Amino acid sequence: MHKQQYLQYYEGGGYWVYPHTQIGERVTIYPGAVVGRPMQRGGSVPTWSLSDTIIDDDVVIGAGATIYTGTHIGKRTLIGDGARLRENCTISDDCIVGSNCTFQKEVFMGRGSRVIDLSHITNGVIIGEGAFVSTGVLTMDDDSFNGLNDADRELHPPLIAPFASVGGGAVLLPGVEIGLRAVVASGAVVTKNVAPGALVMGVPAKEKHDLGYHGTPGVPSHALLHSAPAFAYEGPDGQAVQLSHGPEEVAAGD
Repeated sequence: MHKQQYLQYYEGGGYWVYPHTQIGERVTIYPGAVVGRPMQRGGSVPTWSLSDTIIDDDVVIGAGATIYTGTHIGKRTLIGDGARLRENCTISDDCIVGSNCTFQKEVFMGRGSRVIDLSHITNGVIIGEGAFVSTGVLTMDDDSFNGLNDADRELHPPLIAPFASVGGGAVLLPGVEIGLRAVVASGAVVTKNVAPGALVMGVPAKEKHDLGYHGTPGVPSHALLHSAPAFAYEGPDGQAVQLSHGPEEVAAGD
């Protein structure tokens, strides 16, 4: 694995790599991509994460994609054209981040999960192993409606359990949990937790069918799966992470 020591433009490939970036073997980076970009607010100097940006072996980074400092991209993962991943995201092995997706800070994607084109994944969302998020999905973490000066407000990102599916154009409001193997229909607005194995649809989303996926046959042993009212999964450091349900009802988010 090669570690970048200074900002470099690779003229042959037409992309930029910033310092504190480690790049593995057989990585493909398409023109216009930026890897390891530092944080910078208006009028401030660039700052880097405490952790290196890491691009593991056999990753493909699409044209015009931007990966910010401290983000870790796992093996054999595809980052689509124009995607933007903010600081300190963790994308596990064998994932897909579709074209023009936006990931805010500290998003976690479990192994083999997929987020398709034009979806917005807000700060701190956890997407479990094998989960599927279709195109144009919106996730919200703040129901304070532009509470920019409210220093005490808390953010509540949605949680998507392993092997759950979220249909195109769905909206997940702050704090909701999509249960193990649950399915959210296209266009649904999810305002409360979705039970494991449930199919929900509509505005607001309501349970229409129990798909019966309550056991864990075929689930890899390293994935510690969900038993209401909480589920656990393998986190970025390899340790089991326990996640509690969000609020039962959540106000509309901004």
